[in-house]
Amino acid sequence: MSITAWKYDSCCFFDHDYGSREAANYSVLGQYIVFGDLSAKFRVMCFGGSTTSTLQGSRWVQLLSECLKREGYDVCLLNGGCGGHNSWHEMNKLIRDVGSFKPSLVISFSGINDAAAHTDPNNTYINTKGLQEIVNNAGLFTGVV
Repeated sequence: MSITAWKYDSCCFFDHDYGSREAANYSVLGQYIVFGDLSAKFRVMCFGGSTTSTLQGSRWVQLLSECLKREGYDVCLLNGGCGGHNSWHEMNKLIRDVGSFKPSLVISFSGINDAAAHTDPNNTYINTKGLQEIVNNAGLFTGVV
């Protein structure tokens, strides 16, 4: 993936270019690859780094969507995975977008980029507390599993 496939994101510093040639093969809404019908009763937002990013070859969100559809579930999965994102980026994207998408469930497939990040407590751009604690304290959801 070339550097031109990235765009500046004032919330997360960078994200994929969802107008790119790679993204043209998918249904796109803002900074999300959409699997399923947006009018579905159950919406799932998926976050993570390159291990979740459809545009970087990760297929687990698409495969989950296909499996749920095959089983008869009315669900839409919104893949917001972006290479290099850690839980700090995900938290910012979640806070910015959860009110618009009103997901029934959020899946964060994270950890690799957090483990690799510098964890200097004076660096406010790195989340040293962990996504689960922040989401719990934000009061956005009834629970985190």
